[in-house]
Amino acid sequence: MGERPFARAAPGERNPLRVAASVARRGLDLARRRPLLGSILGVALFMGAASEAYDRLAPAKLLRDTAFPALDSAVVFGWLGAASAILGIGVAELARRRVDTDRDASLLGWLLPLAVLQSLAVAAFGLSGRFDLAVGLWLVVASVRGLHAPLYRAWLNRQLEPATRATAFSAAGQADALGQIAGGPLLGLVASAAGLPAVFVLSAAVLAPAILLYVRALRTSG
Repeated sequence: MGERPFARAAPGERNPLRVAASVARRGLDLARRRPLLGSILGVALFMGAASEAYDRLAPAKLLRDTAFPALDSAVVFGWLGAASAILGIGVAELARRRVDTDRDASLLGWLLPLAVLQSLAVAAFGLSGRFDLAVGLWLVVASVRGLHAPLYRAWLNRQLEPATRATAFSAAGQADALGQIAGGPLLGLVASAAGLPAVFVLSAAVLAPAILLYVRALRTSG
């Protein structure tokens, strides 16, 4: 699969750290020139920070803090993955019919409540002790996150021009990764010191700045 036109980067431009730093600089420059993009990158940062602990510790929560059924755990988590995928298809179809992706207000009208619902569901999941309740909340979080991602990208895409699209998407990815790198270890320490319920409640709280950024963006979207 060829790529035309293709120009090989100079040797000094192939260092991955330099490339990452260059993308970050260009992303920050875009955010300074367009404040809304700064909010979008901020959402990615806090979403990434909140997601890392949940992704790593949610299975442990089900195994350790609930009456996990006497079944092979791989089978149970496989069924959970399948159920999440099927539920996600239904939710995505609902959003396809209801969301006007050509309007910021419509996108934010979904993104904001999805972020609030994710925060509440993550906290409730952490505090739950019943397997059936925890599974239900697991499916809620999976569906919300699965729907949030494409709507977030649609919102980001609406703020961009062709010349800056690749840079902005790369910067959003970096912001998410930075949130995971910074937030993951800190939340892991909380889990070690205070237990799993505490870390999920804290993960939910980490989403608060993202929710506030959505509120601010919605107020200015017209």
